[in-house]
Amino acid sequence: MKTDYSFLPEHKQRELKGIVTVLIPRFAEIEMIILFGSHARNTWVEDYYTEKGTQYSYISDYDLLIVLSKNAHANSHTLTQAISQRLRDMQLRVPAQPIYHGIDFVNHELSEGSYFFGDIKKEGILLFTTSRYQLAEKRDMSALELQAKAQRSFDRWFESADGFYRGFKGFMDAEDYNLAAFMLHQSAERYYGAIQLVFTAYKPKTHNLEELGSLAKACDMRFSKAFPMATKQEQDRFDLLKRAYVDARYNDEYAITKADLDYLSERVQLLRKLTEEICKERIEGFVG
Repeated sequence: MKTDYSFLPEHKQRELKGIVTVLIPRFAEIEMIILFGSHARNTWVEDYYTEKGTQYSYISDYDLLIVLSKNAHANSHTLTQAISQRLRDMQLRVPAQPIYHGIDFVNHELSEGSYFFGDIKKEGILLFTTSRYQLAEKRDMSALELQAKAQRSFDRWFESADGFYRGFKGFMDAEDYNLAAFMLHQSAERYYGAIQLVFTAYKPKTHNLEELGSLAKACDMRFSKAFPMATKQEQDRFDLLKRAYVDARYNDEYAITKADLDYLSERVQLLRKLTEEICKERIEGFVG
């Protein structure tokens, strides 16, 4: 696996070295830290533009695979949230988006032909390793196998997302706005799930729409258009949708208005359109 990232700007190199310096002394469970995605490929972007009066930002995150010594560590919310919080506390110029898996899980996925982990092994940059473990060899899959798997995943998750959107409309008609928000969150999460499974054959263990949106951008920057963050109102409304997974059901203080939901539903429908169009391109491209 590659270890050189001197092609990146100096401030990015410093931040990546800082991540290792901050995390490793504190978390003995970490076996490897691997940079993947656009920064590893040197296709990262930091751009802003306006389209039809709406400002969009195209900013590539640091995508990090943090490999832990045990699968149980990756399933420990306490541990993974502690690592994520340390990354947030660093106040990096470019946000870090970590995913967590045990070494046994990663190697099992490679042996099963996972092209998500296969691409990470092929294109990723090893920022840190204890050298106690090696990544397994990836089993090769044919283009037709990859296409069929992607199509099955898309059909399942896209149909599920549409179903939750129909549920959203039902709760809107009943003026039960909190449950409508939850259903809209589930719809958005499943569109993002379809994107991840089509592009990577992998869906991360998170319900956080911000994290899923960042991973979608790593697949194709056009997904940035779904939820613009140019204004405080746009940010606040997205936060309401992000929080809806838990708060809309269990927090008595959670409140969302019809106007908020009308706006958010338009954004989710744009996400649906982008998901359908871009995933179709990807699926056709497997054998193109």
